[in-house]
Amino acid sequence: MNKSALRKLMKLKRLQLHTDYRELSHELLKATIPALQSVIPKEARVFGGYFPLEGEFDTVPLLQHLGKQGHTICLPVVLQKGQALVFRRWDGQVASLEKGQYGIMCPKECQGQEVPEVFITPLLAFDKKGFRLGYGGGFYDRTFSKHKNALRVGVAYSGQEVDQVPVG
Repeated sequence: MNKSALRKLMKLKRLQLHTDYRELSHELLKATIPALQSVIPKEARVFGGYFPLEGEFDTVPLLQHLGKQGHTICLPVVLQKGQALVFRRWDGQVASLEKGQYGIMCPKECQGQEVPEVFITPLLAFDKKGFRLGYGGGFYDRTFSKHKNALRVGVAYSGQEVDQVPVG
């Protein structure tokens, strides 16, 4: 299956999984926090997360938890097609967000930019080899190539795992 067909299929599948597990997602996330903290370098201070859309796993409680522990939390902003994402500081309050490009909720422009040491990213699909499938705009790929040493944590429901993510 090519990337385009897989994206279409996985968007529908993820929406169904989100509907099925929405009530449990916060409990599942709470259960994974200790495991997540075990792989994150203790010196990591700046976390780049995301505000969920289109059935993405809701990591807002995790980001708020990290913020309460004194970490700097930031969310992605699309400034221009074909460029890497920038990340603006976020205070954990939904009221401090605005709708940006592609309907992505992001911190208002007055918030300062940060460079995450840990990226928490949504996935459409993933495989056992660690390949991920996103929306196809290349925003995260360009961002990751600029920040090669940052830890990347993909977030998805287990039902989004596929045998092989098409690459290239």
